Amino acid sequence: MSTVEFRRPDILEANRESRLDQTKLADEYLRDRLTETQQALDRICDYSRTLWGKLDEARHYLFDDVAGGEDGRTRAMLTSDSEWRAWVDLFAGVSSVLAGTTGDSGLGRSEATLVARSHGMEARNANARR
Repeated sequence: MSTVEFRRPDILEANRESRLDQTKLADEYLRDRLTETQQALDRICDYSRTLWGKLDEARHYLFDDVAGGEDGRTRAMLTSDSEWRAWVDLFAGVSSVLAGTTGDSGLGRSEATLVARSHGMEARNANARR
């Protein structure tokens, strides 16, 4: 089983088209504020994409290194049901954030629960903290 890839949410992409050409602003002050606002939005989106990328890297680390990955060649760092439950919650939370404002509809939790069960975590404990 491989981890599901999430598409970066559209909200992280600012509409890069210049509104200045479409807007007939007579007041130079308003034109300057519009330019400043667009530049600020561009910087926020750039930073947000960086954060999203780092969180995606963390999710892959949690899956591949902490939980042992899909191929079973890497030994999981987790040894007890309580550690696996904490990992399920963390992986589910990260997955939900990566999915964007609508969340992932429980996909990350389902994926994490399957991984935890494949490593022997008791099925009844997998969703204990839901």
